Amino acid sequence: MYSKLIRRSMMKSGIAAVSLAALAGGASAANVTSLQMGFTDSGSHLCPRIATMKVWAHVDGPGVVNFVIRNSNGIKTGALPVNAVKGPAGNWMATLTREIKITTSVDTRYMAEVKGSSKVSNWVPLKEACLGKAPQTTGYKKVGRHISELNKDKDDGKPIPQGGGKPLPQGGGKPLPSGHGKPSGGGKPVSQCSNQRITADRHLAATRAGGITTAWLAWEASVRKLMGKKYSNYHNSKDRKVDCKWQGMFKCSVSARPCAA
Repeated sequence: MYSKLIRRSMMKSGIAAVSLAALAGGASAANVTSLQMGFTDSGSHLCPRIATMKVWAHVDGPGVVNFVIRNSNGIKTGALPVNAVKGPAGNWMATLTREIKITTSVDTRYMAEVKGSSKVSNWVPLKEACLGKAPQTTGYKKVGRHISELNKDKDDGKPIPQGGGKPLPQGGGKPLPSGHGKPSGGGKPVSQCSNQRITADRHLAATRAGGITTAWLAWEASVRKLMGKKYSNYHNSKDRKVDCKWQGMFKCSVSARPCAA
């Protein structure tokens, strides 16, 4: 049943539905120099939700890259053609992006290869838990931004793909006033902050920005469950802290004291 779930997820995401009319079974036209893969998701433990697979092929010039995706259960896609694009720094890259709908807990691994090339990515784990049902009114907003350039993270020097979504403030956002704001009619301060510090983690993020974003989403979900919706907006929190470490993928941790809106 698990293999059927993975196959169905890949079909829904379009991994097995790409038209090969122009390049049916052909080898890649671009010479691939390196290959990377990563996953990001909404950061929640509620299902259904979306996990996004991204594969980056660095090439030496223009052409078509025929990606092939495998998972540890033995499932393999056909060739998925993507045109290489020249980045601002003059480098060429082909980027494959696919969505996988998570409907039940998943614990598997994926790797990418290129048809006609010896280059392969490392095996990348996709381990996602489903601890509850997501409300129908709550969804994950996918940011459709093309990745065509690499940059180095200033903290640890590891290469990470640029783009993929707008990063949330890293602990330096402007909190709402606490105890010093304009009082209401009853003389109470605008915001009330908890003394309890809430922490949330995001493991296996492909980018630092994505790891921070999804960690804050997980923080908001935890606060909403513990204290209610009015405390769950991280923009209203105080004493925010962010920590990201590179461990083959990014592991990001965020913490803050929740404040009522």
